[in-house]
Amino acid sequence: SWTKPSEWLSKKVGWLNNGGTLQQPIIFNNVAEAFSWIPESAAMGLLKELEEKASTIRDPTAWLIGGANKYDGTRWKSFPEISNRIDHINKSGVLTGPIMFENVIGALSCLGDDGSMELLSELEAQGKNVQNPSSWLQEEGRQRVKRRRIEK
Repeated sequence: SWTKPSEWLSKKVGWLNNGGTLQQPIIFNNVAEAFSWIPESAAMGLLKELEEKASTIRDPTAWLIGGANKYDGTRWKSFPEISNRIDHINKSGVLTGPIMFENVIGALSCLGDDGSMELLSELEAQGKNVQNPSSWLQEEGRQRVKRRRIEK
């Protein structure tokens, strides 16, 4: 059985649909089931790749479903900077527990590279004051995405 995709996936699809760069809008309900079978990092990686190749992809919905169906279980490499930063912070021992990449990649990727690096630096500075680093990143990400939408 499949699970409903996260709020971050639907936000990213909405932004891509409203961004004016796609040749056709993504039909979210059609990609939701395909996305539910793969890790969120893989789905966000596909959306990032689609964003970069938007002008060359005629049917974004079919392209995303095809990409999800081809997922082979390897860790998606679309977020090397974020992944490396999380690995570094986790190995540093400054937090009460590890940041769980799969749990936070949706929020971080919606903030973009600069926004996610800024948020990870803030978390690192807070260190042991944060009880659950992954939950903190999700909640802070949610607040920043709301502020960004209000500012636009």
